[in-house]
Amino acid sequence: MTRHELKVWPEPFSAVWDGIKLFEIQQEADRKFEVGDELVLNCWDPERERYTDDPSLECTVSYVARGPDWGLPDGMVVMSLESVRSL
Repeated sequence: MTRHELKVWPEPFSAVWDGIKLFEIQQEADRKFEVGDELVLNCWDPERERYTDDPSLECTVSYVARGPDWGLPDGMVVMSLESVRSL
């Protein structure tokens, strides 16, 4: 199991917070995501170029789909999230 710290823009971060987005899409260029990994989602404001005051969210990866399968570009992954909790 690996722990990954990720920057997430406000709109998708809020959707995870509200429980309506149970997946994350990421490039896998500099890391490899696996089932059981922990993700720490940190809300990043791209306009201000800084993190917001929102608490971080921690979740567990329960499924990974990798490109080029399912029409995903090579190097991209879609991960199912479970056990989302605030830190």
